[in-house]
Formats: sequence, structure tokens, C-alpha cells
Amino acid sequence: MHLLRATPGTKDSPITVYMVHLVDLMGRAAPILIIHKKQRATAKYAASNAIVGAFKIFEAGCNHVQIHSYTSITPYNAMHHDICELALQNNATLILVPSHKKGVEGYYNVNMTNLHVLDQAPCSVGILVDRSQNHGNSPQSLGLINSVAVLFLGGADAREALAYADRMTDKPGINLTLVHFISAENEVNEETDF
Repeated sequence: MHLLRATPGTKDSPITVYMVHLVDLMGRAAPILIIHKKQRATAKYAASNAIVGAFKIFEAGCNHVQIHSYTSITPYNAMHHDICELALQNNATLILVPSHKKGVEGYYNVNMTNLHVLDQAPCSVGILVDRSQNHGNSPQSLGLINSVAVLFLGGADAREALAYADRMTDKPGINLTLVHFISAENEVNEETDF
């Protein structure tokens, strides 16, 4: 939600978000994809319901943002299937996945899921790396983003990330840094670079 606050939709350029809460499937139950607008909340998935509820509140307070919420309950090694399938069905232009810090619980599983998404995604994929310290009264602990860096390696995926980051340029208080990587020979390829 912090990222959505930093990249607001506009009348001319609204944002549609397909938010997927990933839950590791335990036991022998069958995988399930819950579409939250069509199915009622159940106590069995209280954590998911809290996340979906927070996104509903966020959507109600924002103009030009539409959020479709899902919960995917499946084994870690198959989570990427639901992500990629939803992106394909909804003609998504960008999938954003979180990167976990080493040593944080779930690091291996989340990053393996990200690798599978990168390998099979039907559109561009951005990896969101949060390096905020999240303590005290810092802007990050209050849910504000104040510094963003975009690594531009060239190609369609990098241009998609750059277009998304461009939404932040009109937001007061956000410092946007673009790092453009070029070849050692300083050559710029018009097809892969800007």
C-alpha cells in the first residue's frame, strides 16, 4: 500500500491492482484460489481477511485505483502458477514481487517463488526491495516512501519499471534516483535502452 500511495492513479491513468496474498498449503488439502469479491470471508483464513480488508479500506480512500484481491493457498513450489495465470488472464503489464532480506523467515521460499515468476511471467516483472529501517518516527515507519531507486538495465522490462516509477515524479517528498547501466564500450542500443 505504501507503494500505491507513492504512485497514485489519475483520471487519465488509473491503476488496477491484482493483489495476491500467498499462503503456504499445509497438509493434504487441495490448492485453492480465493477470489475475495466473489467469496465471503472465512475465519479459517483470518490473516488473509485482514490483508484484504486493509486493501479494501485503502481502495475506498483513493480515486482512480481499483483493487482485486485474491488469496492463493498452494505449496511454495507452485505459487508462481497462480501469479502468472492471473497476470495472463488480466493482461497485466507489470508484476511486482517483494524481495526478502537474507535471514528473514521465508527468505528462501519467497525468493524461489520470485525466480519462478521471473522465468514464467507473461509480462514485465519488478522486484521491490525495501531497505527502510522501519523504526522510530522515520517517514518509512509512518508508511511514507521518500527515496526510490530504479535500476535501468535496458529492455522492455526496465522501461516498464521506469514508466511505473515516473508516476512518483509528481509526488512531493519523494526522491527518485535512476541508475542507468550501459555497456563497457559506452554503446547505447536503441532497441534495448531508452
